[in-house]
Amino acid sequence: INIIIILVFLLTSIHSISLIEQDIDKFYCRNDTRPHLYCCPILAHRTYSISSSIILINESGYNMSLAVADLESGIWVSGFGIKCEPQTDPLKNGQSEVFSSAASSSYYSFQGFIIFTIDDDISSVFTISWVRTTSRTYDSDYSFEFLPKKKYEVVIKRCFKDTTLQVTVIHQATDNSDNSDNSMISMISMISFILILMSIVIILCCYYLLFMKDTSKNSSESRLRQTYNSI
Repeated sequence: INIIIILVFLLTSIHSISLIEQDIDKFYCRNDTRPHLYCCPILAHRTYSISSSIILINESGYNMSLAVADLESGIWVSGFGIKCEPQTDPLKNGQSEVFSSAASSSYYSFQGFIIFTIDDDISSVFTISWVRTTSRTYDSDYSFEFLPKKKYEVVIKRCFKDTTLQVTVIHQATDNSDNSDNSMISMISMISFILILMSIVIILCCYYLLFMKDTSKNSSESRLRQTYNSI
């Protein structure tokens, strides 16, 4: 019985060590249909001292298409058969992608930007810009230029030891009550304008009638005076 226990312990220990060695000494990543979603932030963090990984989650209600991607003094992370550059295929609604970049070997900082167009009725544009100078991620390292703010919301979250930024683009449902209020305000404004215009017309008509009445009266008096003088 003691021998069996020792063998079980040794086999368990060997199996645990191999798993630890695989995770530490070699790059280990989850096997999936889209492995770069899980691997790119880890690969960038382990390989480069200064890197940027952005997970973009599309909940806009439309497809998002890559328009422009540019890096200055930086490279798109790659290795172990994994490429972490932005994908050229449209990012469908409900899906996500990650793109990781890092400073080139001869530079200690880098910057970049990426532009997406949203396939809505006005082709909204969403831009992410970043400047990285340290290994830790700060909110000031990134900027976002957006689309109609009333139509979309951008939710930002830092993760993976503050080295990765998760950006979620969310479609905001149209508030019918706001539309009703706006319609009511427009209707009231139109009615007010019509009432003011009618008041102005009535006042002008009154002045015109008074003027014509005075003119007629003066004419009558003039004729009477002429008749009296002729007599």
